[in-house]
Amino acid sequence: MPVPTGLSPPLQAYLEELESRLAGLEAPQGFTPAFLTQSTQLSAANAAAHAARVGLATDLKTLVWSDGLRWWRADTGAQIA
Repeated sequence: MPVPTGLSPPLQAYLEELESRLAGLEAPQGFTPAFLTQSTQLSAANAAAHAARVGLATDLKTLVWSDGLRWWRADTGAQIA
């Protein structure tokens, strides 16, 4: 949806940025492949760097995921790091 003309410049800029962000959410972004790791490599520091990522902990033989603060096991829901 185009931003209407005749608005104040700050409001015009805000609405254009908002429209751009919404368009990015509407368009598929594709998939991010899961990465291979070991549970000893998972820490709170790299949980923040890999927020919302899924990996495979080969030593645990399970998927792990990061909430941005810590790592979690997908099979049991237990916290790893």
